[in-house]
Amino acid sequence: MFKDLEGLGMKLLHAPLIGGETFIEWFDWAQDDRFSSEDRLARFFSFIKPLPRHKPLETYGNGLVPAPRSHRVVNVTKTGFSVPIPAGWAGAIKQEWDNNVAGRKKLEKDIRPDIGEWCDALIVGSHYAYGNEVFCTTDRGVNAGSRSLLHKSNRPALEAQGIKIMTPAELVQHYGLL
Repeated sequence: MFKDLEGLGMKLLHAPLIGGETFIEWFDWAQDDRFSSEDRLARFFSFIKPLPRHKPLETYGNGLVPAPRSHRVVNVTKTGFSVPIPAGWAGAIKQEWDNNVAGRKKLEKDIRPDIGEWCDALIVGSHYAYGNEVFCTTDRGVNAGSRSLLHKSNRPALEAQGIKIMTPAELVQHYGLL
């Protein structure tokens, strides 16, 4: 599939916390041809800052067994940069996963939607940061409902920011790729 996508001219986008370089080593990276890397990062953070991002996970984790309140750095790569993650809430979620095998299904059910929304914010934010006008997905945000960034009720706000959501079929038709 990735070879097919690359054949269509798709490139990986740099974005904090998204580690595409760890599993798609040969895929070309998008160049900063519309904005400098500094402006791209500023655009990224201006897009995601008003969104909930990890806050629902932080609230959930803080409600669990307390974990040490130190900071640690993750995601050190040649193509990415590190982001401090508070060990408190993140550590509490990991501790709950590690120490409560019987409760893993419930934990996953509780946090999966919030992780999905955080990831949606990161990937749509990276598209915005690069100045891409189209975000191609089949995700309609139905599981999270109207709080989902990709829900139909939130798409006009994305379009106002210059981001049009399209399904793969709409993308093919729009750009005449067949």
